[in-house]
Amino acid sequence: TYTVKSRLVEQLRNSTMNKLLPYLFHLLGIHCASSLVNDTNTSSNQTASAASNEAKSTEPFDLSRWDITDYQVAGIDLSSPEIGFPLLAGHLYYTCLANVPSLVRIWWTECKLRQLNIAVESMTEKYFSPLLISHELASLAKAQQASAQGGQAAAAAALSGISDDLNQLQIKASKATSEVTASFKIEDSTVEIAIRLPANFPLRQVEVEGLQRVGVDDGRWRAWLFAVAGVIAAQNGSLVDALSLFRRNVGLHFEGVEDCTICYSIVSLQDRSLPNKTCKTCKNRFHGSCLYKWFKTSSSSSCPLCRTLW
Repeated sequence: TYTVKSRLVEQLRNSTMNKLLPYLFHLLGIHCASSLVNDTNTSSNQTASAASNEAKSTEPFDLSRWDITDYQVAGIDLSSPEIGFPLLAGHLYYTCLANVPSLVRIWWTECKLRQLNIAVESMTEKYFSPLLISHELASLAKAQQASAQGGQAAAAAALSGISDDLNQLQIKASKATSEVTASFKIEDSTVEIAIRLPANFPLRQVEVEGLQRVGVDDGRWRAWLFAVAGVIAAQNGSLVDALSLFRRNVGLHFEGVEDCTICYSIVSLQDRSLPNKTCKTCKNRFHGSCLYKWFKTSSSSSCPLCRTLW
């Protein structure tokens, strides 16, 4: 569930990521990462220093000849640590980018060492981003196929974690430009958005652009676009997750379901729920998560609109 995943991500954020990533880059031959490797004893410091000096005389490890998407730890070649450990580091970094990209992005944007920042971006764009972009587009194509087939295929896809909320969306994906367009037809009109993945994805956030807007005011439309970007950037979601959210927001809006008066979205970005909290005075509806955040930040338990005590 999104709640469990969010808690796991928060634990990683508060524990090991700031220590893990420099170690991985150090093993991958990015020597400027060595200054961030903190050891607990003199012996370890000496080992790290020696490894750093060795790394300075070499280029970053060439991962192009290896499959970093899969790695069998039991098969690590300890007789050739100069190959085994960099491959393990490459696989772990790929796993981080695939599962918790928001944490890697935060670390990268907050990195104060410009040389390290540039080196990590270059390595990511060269070896990792093409794999991750291809995986996103392949997952989207698989979800489209399952949604189109329906029946048992859709049920199997749901059990595999693939959403079936892509029905009625016309989706076009371009591998050459790493761009996806999605349109939703409403009678004789169409709403359409485009999602562009940067060359160094996921270090930089995706770009979401509204191409056609019909029957939706500007504020609500912007909130939907922000939610699509937020699923990928802040919640470690996929293109399938983002487009599923867009599809539900558009569909429910034209079915007459009221949106949350705080975030202007029908489907909650936090837990995918619908607005289920109603003010007894003004009758406006809110997401429980949005209302909780409002109470917490405002230090008040009053309605965000009419100010009546909840």
